[in-house]
Amino acid sequence: MRIKEIADAYDVKYELIGPNDPDLEPLIVFNKENACEIIEKLRCECIPITGCAVWRITSEGVEALMPIFETNRFDHESYPTFIQRSCNEVLNFIKNYPQYTSDMYFEF
Repeated sequence: MRIKEIADAYDVKYELIGPNDPDLEPLIVFNKENACEIIEKLRCECIPITGCAVWRITSEGVEALMPIFETNRFDHESYPTFIQRSCNEVLNFIKNYPQYTSDMYFEF
């Protein structure tokens, strides 16, 4: 839940959605604008982003979309460099996500 705490601390808006299974915790997701904002907050908090899933809300529930984003720390890559690279790469992924619509959300 660390991302929720950071979003709350910086007053970055998010949504709690799905999943379609009532036994699972809801997903903390961000629209495109707020996703870009939380990435910068995570960067300031020195937290790398290792993945990003994309979700769409439909009349039948929550649908996972492709592609997803994943990154890992390179061998011999410093932690500060990894933080910067991961944030830059996921920001680029979100800004260039194909056919983005307002019913899509990003999860980290």
